[in-house]
Order: sequence, then C-alpha cells, then structure tokens
Amino acid sequence: SGQLLFFHNIPLELLRHFTQAQRNHLCEELEERAMVSVDPSAPVGVFFAQVEFGLGNRLRALGSLAAYAEATRRALVILWTPSIHLNTSFYELFSRNNNIIVVE
Repeated sequence: SGQLLFFHNIPLELLRHFTQAQRNHLCEELEERAMVSVDPSAPVGVFFAQVEFGLGNRLRALGSLAAYAEATRRALVILWTPSIHLNTSFYELFSRNNNIIVVE
C-alpha cells in the first residue's frame, strides 16, 4: 500500500476503498508494467475509472477510456462492480490477456 500511495501517488482516499487483496493485485500489476517501461525507476502513470450499469454502457466507456489511457501512456485501472444491471465479473466476459488492470 505504501508503494501505491508514495511511489504511484494514488490518493489515500481511493486506496481506502480497496481490500488488501485488491491493493496487492494493483501493486503487482503496476510493478510488472514498470519493469517493461523505458525507465523502470519512474512510476507508471495510472488512470482510474469506474464503469457502471449495463454491458452496453460499460463497453462504450471502456472503449473511450482505453483510447485515452493509451494516448496519455497511462495504465488503465477499471473499477468493475457487478450490479443488478450486469451481475457478472469482468473476467466472465473478457480474457485476462488485455492491457487493462481490473479491480473487482
């Protein structure tokens, strides 16, 4: 958690909403990305977004968010919460072989 807060500059208020397992997952993903970056000692830029409601709304948002994250060279972190509109996990719909970090 300290690395997320101090190295990646992720706000504490946001981190408080994550479980320890979610923080660990995010930290591991960002470390992997840092290893393949041009400057592994520099923090990976992070772009957080929460997608909501039905599948169509989420897909529309994901497309825009992915394009923005790529254009700004940031890691995209999607906050995906099953709801009454779409009661399923991200990985029940999509493969893990993509460039998105998902926090469920």
